[in-house]
Amino acid sequence: MSRFAFTRFLIAVFGLVLFPVCQAQSFTDKPVTIVVPFQAGSPTDIVARALGSDLAEIIRSPVIVENRPGASQTVAGIFVARAPKDGHTLLLANLPAVVAASVQEKLPYAGIRDFAAISHVADVGLVLVTAPSIAANDLKEFVSLLRADPSKYPYFSAGLGSPIHMLTEIFNLEVGVHTTHVPYKGVPSILPDLMAGRVAYGFLQVGAMEYARAGKIKGLAIVARNRDPVFTETPTMAEAGLSNFSYTVPYVLVAPKGTPVSIVETLNAAVSRVIGSDQFRTKLKSLGVQAAEPKGPLQSAHFIATEEKRWDQIVKATGIKLE
Repeated sequence: MSRFAFTRFLIAVFGLVLFPVCQAQSFTDKPVTIVVPFQAGSPTDIVARALGSDLAEIIRSPVIVENRPGASQTVAGIFVARAPKDGHTLLLANLPAVVAASVQEKLPYAGIRDFAAISHVADVGLVLVTAPSIAANDLKEFVSLLRADPSKYPYFSAGLGSPIHMLTEIFNLEVGVHTTHVPYKGVPSILPDLMAGRVAYGFLQVGAMEYARAGKIKGLAIVARNRDPVFTETPTMAEAGLSNFSYTVPYVLVAPKGTPVSIVETLNAAVSRVIGSDQFRTKLKSLGVQAAEPKGPLQSAHFIATEEKRWDQIVKATGIKLE
């Protein structure tokens, strides 16, 4: 083989080797934005920023967190659903609500069918909390107060159709009361009013037990099968007297429908490295958030579809009206 022919052969070989690399690099030629459907400082925002900082190191591109709260997460959902299908605009969604079309009758998109599932990111444990002025120190005493005069105890949520709205409605049905719903734009707005007693109770992520330890709110029971390893002093709902009340709030990362499979798989691989790392798990542990086990895109899509169905059954069984 002549030197010229050999040179052409080497160029061809290196071109084949480098082509996939160039393809991968072209995906990260501009910042990736993770859209959060709640305000800055909310639990979802905190998880998004933890995910984004680690993800940026892996994909070697800036990851920006953008807050678009409002309308039961649909402001963010609409924005991402209509974004370019290039993997640069993603949504960190809470289930149910954003991708669960069954939860709201008039969603401007058709749930998971209008998104490409990238990854199940984390699960958030919740705790039933009350204002510090509430004259109850455990779940049994609080339920007695609610049943005696429900009108005295308005509950908070992070917005109509938010997971903590859903959970509080289910709780009210379980204990047989109807109380006034006071929706907020996010958890940072809730805490000052809860501490001041302007709202009486509701559910927050387990990390809010730090405020309970400081005496600023009361934490009555954790919504989980087992006690939280960080806040071991707080009983589970079952231990406190309400059996079979165990829910978590999953966080999932999705892209617009039609995003190329190669991009979805690239993002999934990167996110899987993040959520499988000790560094990320340690970040979330103190927040009462548990990183999910890495799943592929198809597994993540199946997980979301299963969650949609589960919450659809809850909505139908309880008759909860979100609109």
